Amino acid sequence: MVNKKAFMKTVEILLVIILSSIFLLVILPKQQQNTETKSTPYLIYLEQDPEFRNFINSNTRCYNSSSNEANNFVKRYLPKEFDYILCSGTKATNLPEKNVFVDSLFFSGNISNVEYKIIRLYYWVK
Repeated sequence: MVNKKAFMKTVEILLVIILSSIFLLVILPKQQQNTETKSTPYLIYLEQDPEFRNFINSNTRCYNSSSNEANNFVKRYLPKEFDYILCSGTKATNLPEKNVFVDSLFFSGNISNVEYKIIRLYYWVK
């Protein structure tokens, strides 16, 4: 009788270890993968574009995804599933209640006009 109880306790412990391992190795990693979104520095692509540099040099304000002026530059590199606000020399004031990624770039002007600005690209999944 004593051996039977010891055997059952051993089986119980092994069952708990196996089920806990399955839970930790299979279920938890799937939940973490769904919540992650990678942040990519999109302003790096625009940094060397002379048209973009002239546009930023002549404007100091924020542009959202519905403004045509900034769309010409940002939509070339930003995937379609993202919405954005591009700010030149200012900060955005009305951001959505979502996971917002920020990419910033220190801008020193162009050859003819040295004007220091910080450009911020706020983007999020629509």
